[in-house]
Amino acid sequence: MQFDERLCFLKGEVKTDNREALLRQMAGRMARYGYVKEGFLESILRREEEYPTGLCVHSAQFHMAIPHADPEFVNTDAVAAAVLEKPVAFRRMDERGQEVAVSLVILLAIREPGEHMQMLAGAVRMLQDADRAERLMNAASGRELMRYLQTLREER
Repeated sequence: MQFDERLCFLKGEVKTDNREALLRQMAGRMARYGYVKEGFLESILRREEEYPTGLCVHSAQFHMAIPHADPEFVNTDAVAAAVLEKPVAFRRMDERGQEVAVSLVILLAIREPGEHMQMLAGAVRMLQDADRAERLMNAASGRELMRYLQTLREER
């Protein structure tokens, strides 16, 4: 799994409050660096319609989404992340008729089925720890943000 700092969007770098536009920016950057194939964005958007990824973490100060695409659109496993100054609405994974305003989006490009669930579990654990969540949300650089995200995978 690649944790490439070029795939980070820090606070203030995202200038949209629209879910599709945000995912387009994130997927576009993954494509630019060769991590994903043509059709990756469309796959994400289809999956979001069928299986929403907004996650309301009640013990956290903010909420997140962990969208991903079908594995056939992935060249190399990688993570892209956006820390949002202005939250973006995602449909909730647990209550499909509801939306949640997310401040953290972790976009996964993963070939191995089930790997996204391990990343999701790690992210929830991180967000439940107020100190770690604050450090993640206030990362000063892409390298720092990716270092925090890499621990999600290592904590299995």
